[in-house]
Amino acid sequence: MFDIKEWQAITHAQQRRMNNSTNIYNDTNIHDDSSDDISDDSGDDNETNSEELEISRVAEMREQAMTLHAHLARAYNVKTLAQNIRIVDELQHACFLRSPAYFQEEKRMRDIFDGDQNYEWTYSNPNLDDGTGPNSFRAHYRVSRNTFNIIVNTFQNDPEFDGSEAMDGFIYPVWMQVAVVLWRLSNTNFGSTIASEALNISQSSFDRFTEKFLDGMLRSFMNTAIRWPKTP
Repeated sequence: MFDIKEWQAITHAQQRRMNNSTNIYNDTNIHDDSSDDISDDSGDDNETNSEELEISRVAEMREQAMTLHAHLARAYNVKTLAQNIRIVDELQHACFLRSPAYFQEEKRMRDIFDGDQNYEWTYSNPNLDDGTGPNSFRAHYRVSRNTFNIIVNTFQNDPEFDGSEAMDGFIYPVWMQVAVVLWRLSNTNFGSTIASEALNISQSSFDRFTEKFLDGMLRSFMNTAIRWPKTP
């Protein structure tokens, strides 16, 4: 005979076992999900740390590059400044200190024949030497200082020069006329500018001095110092 109470007890027992199994399964899943979340959070933290390290390295490299650029720029500026100062000094020497504006005149005694003596004028530029280097008189006037003095003293007695020339209240002695012409022929790029600004010599006077100088050279030195090439 089937006992309804026994059957209900068995059914309840089975139901409890099923519920217990379900609860255990759910607890296990919850634990697994928590582990996954923990693993995912750890992975996110590692990725974040890697990005921060990369950003830090890039920032450090950028700072080093900027520092190097600043050092190079400073070194370039120092070198450029030194070069500019040297160029300015060279231009100052070439354009003014070695120009006829700084010539000095000196009267000295010279021995001539039969024991007699007379005076002659000599001219020099204290910024130029008597050698043959870049700071020599010859380098900037294409003649030696001794030759320059010979030309000036010869032209002193040339009627065309007549000792000196006066124009617009300024007096231009022979040595100045000779010096500016040689300066012009030797430094054609700025000779007239220097003569105008430093010696108050106009362009027309500059041209006239040049023409007189060339004519005087032909008259005074044609047969003694100027030798034309001979054809075979």
